[in-house]
Amino acid sequence: MQAWFSSGSGPSSSSAASSSQPSLLAEWNSYAAARSAEDAGDGFGIDIEAAVRSANDRVAGTFGVVSKGVKGFPGSFKSTTSSVPSGRSLMYFGLFLGSGVFLVFIAFTIFLPVMVIMPQKFAICFTVGCAFIIGSFFALKGPKNQLYHMISKEVLLPKFASPKIWQAKVAKEPHICAKFPGIDFLISQRLPFTMGFVGSMVATIYVSMVLHSYILSVFFSVLQVITPSLQSVILLHNVTTRLSYVICTFTPFSISPCPSILCHLILPWWICWNEVYIFCRCVLSVEMLWAMSSPDCCFPVLIAVFLVDDLAPLWLCRLAYELIKTAKCLATPGKGILASDESTGTIGKRLSSINLENVESNRQALRELLFTAPGVFDYLSGVILFEETLYQKTSDGKPFVDVLIAGGVVPGIKVDKGTVEIAGTDGETTTQGLDSLGARCAKYYEAGARFAKWRAVLKVGPAGQGQPSELAVRQNVEGLARYALICQENGLVPIVEPEILTDGGHDIGTCAAATERVLAALYKSLSDHKVLLEATLLKTNMVSAEVIAEYTVAALRRTVPPAVPGVVFLSGGQSEEEATQNLDAMNKLEVLKPWTLSFSFGRALQQSTLKKWVGKKENVAAAQATFVIRCKANSEAALGKYAGSGAGDAAASESLYVKGYKY
Repeated sequence: MQAWFSSGSGPSSSSAASSSQPSLLAEWNSYAAARSAEDAGDGFGIDIEAAVRSANDRVAGTFGVVSKGVKGFPGSFKSTTSSVPSGRSLMYFGLFLGSGVFLVFIAFTIFLPVMVIMPQKFAICFTVGCAFIIGSFFALKGPKNQLYHMISKEVLLPKFASPKIWQAKVAKEPHICAKFPGIDFLISQRLPFTMGFVGSMVATIYVSMVLHSYILSVFFSVLQVITPSLQSVILLHNVTTRLSYVICTFTPFSISPCPSILCHLILPWWICWNEVYIFCRCVLSVEMLWAMSSPDCCFPVLIAVFLVDDLAPLWLCRLAYELIKTAKCLATPGKGILASDESTGTIGKRLSSINLENVESNRQALRELLFTAPGVFDYLSGVILFEETLYQKTSDGKPFVDVLIAGGVVPGIKVDKGTVEIAGTDGETTTQGLDSLGARCAKYYEAGARFAKWRAVLKVGPAGQGQPSELAVRQNVEGLARYALICQENGLVPIVEPEILTDGGHDIGTCAAATERVLAALYKSLSDHKVLLEATLLKTNMVSAEVIAEYTVAALRRTVPPAVPGVVFLSGGQSEEEATQNLDAMNKLEVLKPWTLSFSFGRALQQSTLKKWVGKKENVAAAQATFVIRCKANSEAALGKYAGSGAGDAAASESLYVKGYKY
């Protein structure tokens, strides 16, 4: 930029320039003096005749300068053309630049989506690409000139040609101000950005190749992207400042104020807003990349949420990360979910089977027995609670939620309000509870719950009777989709549970077809409601009777998207041992299963435990040992490694089937 004012500085060149054509610097000074005179004058200070004469002089002077080789133009075409690079320099410039752009393109298109998985590949590819691009300019301009350029100061526009927001930053450069008295200049430092960029490149290579550090590779790669981005933003601001000067020079403010107002007020503020926006997104990117360094994170999904949906609020990305992390935790291979969400009436039936009264103290004692069993959390990833249980405590005063969290288990909550019959159908039902769901989810989240469950019940009739009906399917899947969306908006991972009852005289083909129809409609509705599938789990029934494993897995493969992290099964009235064996058979099938297949059992985990306990304190230890055995057996089945370790108890083989079972 200093060359803008240094051309023709000697006496001879100065006289030659003045004799042939007024220089652009003289035009600047003339324009500044005219503006000062106008500001000091009375009224609006508008002299139409002088303005028109000045405009004509500028136009004539411009054509004169162009016709004579633009001798007075800053940077001087003459001096520029005298240093045109050689053909060899241009060839090396093209080779280096093309190679660098290609490597950067590969880094962002291939390695960025898997940066958290393989950060070294992105880091090395991007760094080498940047090095090639910088090297291309060294080849073009020469090492000495390019190095000087990278560490030099850049003189920007005179103060009178810059926006008011920049006029406070007057550069203290005595040699420049002495050469051009009355004109203040703004200075931009290139050295800090050069040092930051080169330092981040060196650090990226070091931590990737020498330290093999996972976190530091991600950090310095992001820093390496941010540094030139910020310099580009500043360069863009300088470009608008120069544009402001050009418009002000060739379009007098007194005649046409709109372009000047655009450059002085609107454009700089628009760019400042974008700088803040870019900075916020960069900070959030670093924070998310740091948090997503765990192997449980689903990185490509977050990239899609964060980069593709640019109109989404920034907080949505953080919420999506938390939801996906919770869903992945619940779907941990080899672990399952304890369904301890029986309503007061349902748990009363369980207690009555062992001659216990249905009072809160007995309900609390049963759940404390389950939640405090030694070693049980090694086999559980989550526990579904009833609302009463969410706020209950152990006998020593510790909240159940804190007990679960301390054991690494995610607390969940049942949020539906039961079923009601659909008018005009043959006993088919829909689930209620959507009216107050948003407020309740927010309350449950504050209490510590991080996932929720909603049960929809559908009946399968004999072949040819058309059950479940289209009306029942539509109402239930719409309710499940609305529930899922409301839960995610309030920070809870939704478990969608379309349970198909095994009642009725139907064959396995009819049950499988009904299961496929319901699941297909469910995921169509979830997609229509824009539910984040990566932050959901499916809880469903096993296809009943005969060859359960093959039919169940086939139905899931045809309907459940691979984006869903896990599928958990309800026991559906099977005995404890039967449910475990069927789960094991499904996981042993040698077919592609893109989701975790695990358990979410209630009765099939608690039946033999209840029989051991029978409400007596002296039986608590034995009952807890039985409960741990059942959880371990199902954990092995979830990995396809069950070998019958839980089959010793006679209660484990008792059928748990109840017609029209209700929670």
